[in-house]
Parts: sequence; structure tokens; C-alpha cells
Amino acid sequence: MFELSQLQQLIAVAEEGTLSAAAEKLHISQPALSRSMQKLEEHFDAPLFSRTKNRMTLNDTGVCAVQGARRVVEAAQSFDDSVHEKIRSLTRLVLASSAPAPLWQLMPEVSMDAPGMTLSSEILDDEGRFTGFDAIIGNPPYVQLQSMGEMSDVYSKRDYSCYNKSADLYCLFVERAYSLLKKNGYFSFIMPNKWMLVDYGKELRQFMSQTSLKKILNFGDVQFFNDVI
Repeated sequence: MFELSQLQQLIAVAEEGTLSAAAEKLHISQPALSRSMQKLEEHFDAPLFSRTKNRMTLNDTGVCAVQGARRVVEAAQSFDDSVHEKIRSLTRLVLASSAPAPLWQLMPEVSMDAPGMTLSSEILDDEGRFTGFDAIIGNPPYVQLQSMGEMSDVYSKRDYSCYNKSADLYCLFVERAYSLLKKNGYFSFIMPNKWMLVDYGKELRQFMSQTSLKKILNFGDVQFFNDVI
């Protein structure tokens, strides 16, 4: 059976046009590359190249082999990426917060509860792709949108389904947080309960009704953060 490296070498020969150029690209010697191509021909029991004294070019069978080799290499890369992605998803937890303070206590606790897991607060994976957070925990700002002047108009054009000109900024933070979660991620905010009671919370109530909401703890008139003015 041929090896994946032989197919990669065959593709390099096709792309570079000569054995010497392909060998240089692959960082192997030209004789070693030549022997590898000969073994590939032996596997197929057919020549893949037309050889002259000073030149070696792909024949029709070789062109067909290159096309198939590209498909196999691409499939192998996709297979490798998917397995590594699964491994990362099983061994890596991504945490986020709207402020750094919650993470100071949360990260050590999660580390103890999830031994062997890699903790990260990054939103991009190693390849720079957006993956979303496993959990978002925070205390969003409580600011009336009407008091934000031009910024309120900016938010109104951002396609927030929770936007209401009479609402509070934390309503938009909720929607934004959900958009940053990966599938089956967890979200937890400490925020006012007015959205459950007043007209401006209608859009947020409708939005929350479409999520997989687990629990709401309503502390009524109990005031948190008494030292905050």
C-alpha cells in the first residue's frame, strides 16, 4: 500500500515540474524522491512518468494519479483536523466574563473541578477561527439607552432583536452574550429584574423564551453591590 507522504511527494513533483525543484521544496534528496516515485509506480504496476535522458514528465496515468492524490491528501487533512478539533473540545474549556474579576475566582475553581482540562479565555482557536465560549459569566452595565445619545442610535442599527429605545443596555448584553456562546454553552448574568416586569423588557422576554433557559433566580428588592454608587 502506498503512503500518504508518497502522494504528497507526487503532488509536489506535479506542482514544481521537476524532481530537483520538488526535492528542494520537500527538503529531501533528489535520489530519495526518485526512489519514492518508483515505489509508487511499482504499487500501481504502471509508469506515472514519461522519462527521457534529461527530463521526467507526468504521463496520462500520472496526471490521473495526481488528481486522486490531491483528493486523498485533502480528505486526510480534513480527517486529521476533525479528530484534533474533537480532542480540543473534550480537553479545553473556554471561559469569558464581561469583567476580569469573576474569572480570578472562577478559573482556579474550574481547574480543580476539571482536572486534565485546559482552561482558556480566548475566543479564537489556534487557527484563528471563531469557536465561541463554553461559558459566559458577567455583570453587564446598567445604563438607559435613552441616556446614551448617539450611541443609542448606533445600537438601533446593529440588528439587536432586544433593542427598545426605552430599554437598558444590559438587554443588549444578554443577546450579545448568547451570540458568543458555542453550541450547548452556558450563560449567567447578574442584572436587574425590571426586564421581567416592564414594557421595555418585552423584546428581551421574547428572546429569552426562544433559548434553552435553565433557571432564573429573582431576588426581588434585595440590593447587591451596596458599595457601588
